Amino acid sequence: MSLVPSAETRIPLGKSGLAVAPLGWGMWRFGGGDRASARRRVEAALEVGCTLFDTADIYGSGGERGFGGAESLLGEVLR
Repeated sequence: MSLVPSAETRIPLGKSGLAVAPLGWGMWRFGGGDRASARRRVEAALEVGCTLFDTADIYGSGGERGFGGAESLLGEVLR
């Protein structure tokens, strides 16, 4: 028996009607990297089944992107 859920496992996200992986990525420091590095990290997360990316509007690195930087960079990568 494995303690790690499989990549196919999904659980309800509250009452939203959405189902997500039971393990998410909190992106507090994500906004400070370059786009190529960010793309590699996001692709790796998607490959292992991550479907929940926590990008609160205050998340950022304090660098040039500042607050909201994680949301902004994730959006660029997923386009």
